[in-house]
Amino acid sequence: MPTVSVVALSHTVVIFIDIDCILTFVPEIGDCQSQLRSNMMRIMAKKLLNNTRKLEHISRRSTRQKLLSYFTEQMNMHQSPAFDIPFTRQQLADYLAVDRSAMSSELSKMQKDGLIRYNLNHFELIPDSECIS
Repeated sequence: MPTVSVVALSHTVVIFIDIDCILTFVPEIGDCQSQLRSNMMRIMAKKLLNNTRKLEHISRRSTRQKLLSYFTEQMNMHQSPAFDIPFTRQQLADYLAVDRSAMSSELSKMQKDGLIRYNLNHFELIPDSECIS
């Protein structure tokens, strides 16, 4: 069985379930088993989508391109050029696989260049800039 690393932000209970118990139909618990399968498929699909999005951002060459990719996605998700992100600066840097101080410097440059405005976790993409297409 492969080794799995997990980090919890709060007290967490972990349950290990043998995959054969989920895949093998047991009539006595059929409805519960079906619901469990459905829930697990939904979770796996969501994680796959999130990982695909993240890969899209981190595959960009520069920190600026990674930030613009992420911010454009957020703008589209919020259907607004202004949005709040769910990350601290360190969490955003970790998510985009960049150095936090270099990312902070790039954010300042992007604001100076008129691409974005930001305050803490609130960002706004500026219309007519290179990031809105």
